[in-house]
Amino acid sequence: MEQDADLARLAEATAFAETMASLWALSTYISRTTSALPTLPPAQASALRRIVAAGSAGVTPSDLAAAMGVSRAMVSDHIRKLQAHGLVARRRADGDGRSAIVSVTAHGLEVHRSFHSGLALAVAEAFSTLPHEDLERITRAEESFTRLKEHLTAIADRVGAAGEAAEGPSAAPAS
Repeated sequence: MEQDADLARLAEATAFAETMASLWALSTYISRTTSALPTLPPAQASALRRIVAAGSAGVTPSDLAAAMGVSRAMVSDHIRKLQAHGLVARRRADGDGRSAIVSVTAHGLEVHRSFHSGLALAVAEAFSTLPHEDLERITRAEESFTRLKEHLTAIADRVGAAGEAAEGPSAAPAS
């Protein structure tokens, strides 16, 4: 009986995750298409988002790799591709000719803003077609989504820490 409940919960969780992924994919597609934005793979979009968040000071590739939980080589590849789109620029760090700083370009900032603006407009248009009762349910569920995100973040942190402990320091992202 308990196993049936576990299987039902797993099926519900899977359906929920698939629905959320579909909502994100559709919203992203609409935003990119209507704004004629470059199509960036999720990892490049994540790197761009983190570079934008770093502000005018920029971020080192090592810090970006650590924040993303990927290797320095992988981040270098993302940066190279983002540079090819004119979204980021790389410069030498002051006082250290070996270190690089990556920062967003004016074009990259505009692409980032356009994407998020287009995303908001797409979702707002979809919201306008929903019955009032659905909008109320979605609004009430926002607090639950925030708690769910907090729980998922804690699980990701725990799983990541366990993986690093099991694999040793060599498994940590390269600095």
